[in-house]
Amino acid sequence: MEKPVVQLSVRALAEYCLASGNLVGDQQASAERALEGARAHRLLQKRALETDTDFRKEVAFSTELDREFYTLRISGRADGVFTSAAGICIQEIKTTYLPLEELTPAHYPAYHAQLDTYGYLCALENGLKQITLRLTYYQLQQKKERSFERTETFETLKQRFNALTEDYFRISDNAVRHRLSRNQALRNFSFPFASYRPSQHEFAAQVYTCIKQGNTLFAQAPTGTGKTIGTLFPALKALGAGLCDKIFYLTAKNQTCAVAQDTLEYIKQKSLPLKTVTITAKDRACLLHKRSCTPEDCPYCRDYYQKQHDALPEILALNSFTPEALHELSLRFELCPYELSLAVSEYCDCIICDYNYVFHPIVRFQRYFSQHKGKYAFLIDEAHNLPERVRDIFSAELSASQIRAARSACRELAPLYRALGKLASAIEAQAKAHEEEAAFLLPSPPKDAYAAAVNAVDAAALCLESGHAALPNAFSALYQNILDFVMVCERYSEELHKTYMQRQADGISLRVLCLQGAPFVREGLDLARASVLFSATLEPHSYYMTLMGADELSYYYAIPSPFDPDNLLVVTDDTIATTYSARAETYPAVAQRIYETVTAKPGNYLVYFPSYAYLNAVLECFRTLEAETETVVHLPGMKKGDKDAFLNAFLQNRPTIGFSVLGGHFGEGIDLPGELLLGAIIVGVGLPQLSCDRNLIKTYFDEQYFDGYAYSYIY
Repeated sequence: MEKPVVQLSVRALAEYCLASGNLVGDQQASAERALEGARAHRLLQKRALETDTDFRKEVAFSTELDREFYTLRISGRADGVFTSAAGICIQEIKTTYLPLEELTPAHYPAYHAQLDTYGYLCALENGLKQITLRLTYYQLQQKKERSFERTETFETLKQRFNALTEDYFRISDNAVRHRLSRNQALRNFSFPFASYRPSQHEFAAQVYTCIKQGNTLFAQAPTGTGKTIGTLFPALKALGAGLCDKIFYLTAKNQTCAVAQDTLEYIKQKSLPLKTVTITAKDRACLLHKRSCTPEDCPYCRDYYQKQHDALPEILALNSFTPEALHELSLRFELCPYELSLAVSEYCDCIICDYNYVFHPIVRFQRYFSQHKGKYAFLIDEAHNLPERVRDIFSAELSASQIRAARSACRELAPLYRALGKLASAIEAQAKAHEEEAAFLLPSPPKDAYAAAVNAVDAAALCLESGHAALPNAFSALYQNILDFVMVCERYSEELHKTYMQRQADGISLRVLCLQGAPFVREGLDLARASVLFSATLEPHSYYMTLMGADELSYYYAIPSPFDPDNLLVVTDDTIATTYSARAETYPAVAQRIYETVTAKPGNYLVYFPSYAYLNAVLECFRTLEAETETVVHLPGMKKGDKDAFLNAFLQNRPTIGFSVLGGHFGEGIDLPGELLLGAIIVGVGLPQLSCDRNLIKTYFDEQYFDGYAYSYIY
């Protein structure tokens, strides 16, 4: 049997073996920093090409190391290679916010290891006895560079390279053993339940075919069809057949995430060796009472990289990295649970995570999606949420008053204080010509506001890299908004965006609105070999396929409901007005209808309202009619424990009425089978309120010859 080939980049090898130091500051801007780094690379490479005819950029090097049961292929591209009569010089370019005079050759051992490896591979390829190595730092604010140059012998570089690879073999050997045993087990793995549900086998076949052919499948799978196992099982079979290397199960809500996690844990009980990880938001994963990502405040940040390096071989002996397991491991090895989840994900077969890790350019997994299309399968659950999520991602808003409030907390950080002042002034200046207007359109995002926002991001990075322990909380709340604004401006499209300003009670705000995000969805889907987007509600499918980037390789598949339609009773009461202006007069009537429904056949019910205010007013009336029945209420900002308690109330042996809001956490993805839920009562139509955003979206789709009102307000 031919040995499998494991691909490893030079950079990943160096970072695994020699990354050191603390986790410092907020990593949210990593993608923005990567973009700045790419621009700096292009600038310095262009200069070198203009001044040195023997300079070559992005020069590829590789080597293969033969192991007992696999081949390790190490490859990468050196930023630059200079050739002269004196010999060859390899250049590696890195960016920094640190003052250049503070840098020494001892900074960043992983950078030097990366450069050493390129030097070794070049010397090996060209039969050189020695080679010159140059590490160049480019200071992003000063726009200046500084280089450290040294000459190394081939034998010295060979010894260093061997030390790196021997260290890496500690995890790669076990990782490949796992992959081989996993594939063998998956080839022999059969459906984990006694039988398929109606249409489930056909659905699974569609999913497998989609992954095999590298297509995009839009599937409507009604509640009860078993869509979670119906997608995971064929995806795992495709994994075992070598059709994909990794499965990403993408969700919009934590509840759906938990269902996927439980399904995978059930599968693993069938003696299937799978490694899975659930990645949760940094705030939710944090072990501190209040997240503060600084080594001064957080012991899990201190000396993080060395601790992770030492612990990883032992950690990777496990197969299940649930949030609970990551919590225990983080306490044991004193590691940040969020960063640990990212590290172990590289060795996992299936990653359960939020949409943002694929579709948000700043949050997106750079380790998987930064360079090229991967051999991945995306399983996108509750996909009807994706168009609105992507529209939100590629929209951004900045409030001048919020910026000035954050600025007042940054007085001791002079560069940031000045930058925020300029940003607020740039926004306010745009409104001076429209003092009589409550809202007005702009032809594009103001260049002055964009430049000031970029300057604020740079100033924040400078403060962190200059040794400031942490940025003020008041600024941290604003920081993501500024990053999003910069990202959206850089991806601004006259066709897909509108820019407007609006006067509100607290001042003027500048908003860049994404009218429809289909190209951005497609950009995310193209990061994988194949994607399956499924939901119980993908009708009208033409709407969802239009807004989710369907291409010539996309197709639609609908599964019939497995339930007998005679068991469903839908009652419409059109005698009570639920419009906004009439609500106050009809609270008692709505409460009476709810009371009559839940007492006609006692049991568990969920009642949904268009707003919390409407919910609370009707709930007060309902309790005067029925004080004995157990009620649970969905409140704004509920923590995970509160949400779990809400659902657990339906598991008790007593009638329970849940009051929630349309489109909220309990609007979908909950599992209350059989008698655990007898019915749902929906008050009103749940349409979004009239707004500038919705009206602009309506106009856009009208101009595209669609039904603008339906696309903006109904679907």
